[in-house]
Amino acid sequence: PPEIRKQRAVVKKIEDDYGLKLTHVQSHYLPAHWEQRRRRLGDYGGLRVYLVDEYDIFVSKLSSRREKHKQDIRVLARVLDKQTALRLLTTDGRAFLDDVSIRPQIEENWRFIYQEPFPLQETGEAADDAKSGGKNRAKRRRIRTDPPESPQ
Repeated sequence: PPEIRKQRAVVKKIEDDYGLKLTHVQSHYLPAHWEQRRRRLGDYGGLRVYLVDEYDIFVSKLSSRREKHKQDIRVLARVLDKQTALRLLTTDGRAFLDDVSIRPQIEENWRFIYQEPFPLQETGEAADDAKSGGKNRAKRRRIRTDPPESPQ
């Protein structure tokens, strides 16, 4: 958070005293309920430190195009259980899969790290939206139904 980053001297002291390199996480990139899976590391100089669950990090980086993140997920994939990661992606990370603008990247990154196709195929409206570049979804939003006639 900005309020911590502004305190460079404090952050440097924590790093020097405790060996902790503080980084920030933009929580809107994490799966739902990530807070329930975080782990408390401890209290350091009045600062309570938590670790984001490694599966949440993995799922959040699956949609990234950045080479740095691809390397991160490649390393994480070696130590994480693939089925556990897939389960989190399809439950609390479902919003990522349902977003037609990022699902193709998730599928591409899955193939990159596991050397196999993404195991879940799109179905229904999500698949149609992906094939149409989102045009079908936009059409559905424009379709109106007339209200029923009121009885006289």
